[in-house]
Amino acid sequence: MTQASIEQTICRAGGYSDSVRPPEAMTEALKYKMLAAYGVPGSKIGEYELDHVVSVSLGGSSSTYNLWPEPNVDAGRYARSEYVANDKDEIEHRAWEAVCDYQDKLGRTQRTMATNWTKLAD
Repeated sequence: MTQASIEQTICRAGGYSDSVRPPEAMTEALKYKMLAAYGVPGSKIGEYELDHVVSVSLGGSSSTYNLWPEPNVDAGRYARSEYVANDKDEIEHRAWEAVCDYQDKLGRTQRTMATNWTKLAD
């Protein structure tokens, strides 16, 4: 995925994410394994979702290197002490819009998502 290919991939009409996202049946077993690796007990699995560090909509892969257990408890909109899944989803969507509207570069956005996605909330 490159800046030059965004119109044919992530920004294409008709959508991109659904065409490359793995089915939940495939990721559910992986979710249990990854949560265990992060030290999250099986009894708490409902409090997390397996999320892409760099979202699929921004060209992120579904490799285990790009997945993490994201808290799925609603702590409030942009609570500065703790972000949760719904917060990140909204930030990912705004970042995708910025890339597809050529207001931001894909590579910079991907790096920020991978290192500290909360910086994109500002």
